[in-house]
Amino acid sequence: MDMGTLAVLEVLAGNGVLFVEDPSTGFGGEPPDMGDGPVVVSSPGHLVLVVRHAVEGLTSVRVVTESADVSLPVAYYEGEFTSAHGELAVRDVGNWNRITVHVGAISFRLRIFADALDEPSRLEIVVPGL
Repeated sequence: MDMGTLAVLEVLAGNGVLFVEDPSTGFGGEPPDMGDGPVVVSSPGHLVLVVRHAVEGLTSVRVVTESADVSLPVAYYEGEFTSAHGELAVRDVGNWNRITVHVGAISFRLRIFADALDEPSRLEIVVPGL
């Protein structure tokens, strides 16, 4: 991994969604109604992202610190994220594919970049540096 990269996940996203969440509380339950937007904020520590569906191929997720070079062109999401223990997890619906990173902050500005606004196949999630 290059400098600033904390974790990488390549996943076939069943249902075409990924969860970004506080791993200490988890999401629990079925994905909410996604409506027309690419991101649903179900609480300050739980996001649901629309991504490429598994039948279309892999979705690649790279979690990076603020000091890393972000290469993806689309500002997909920006907002406050809260985690009880300063951690962030990215996972698929079934929780078969998951990465968890320690970010050190309980509440922080989370930024997500993508290769496309509609059903992206690549995401870069920017978290504070340790």
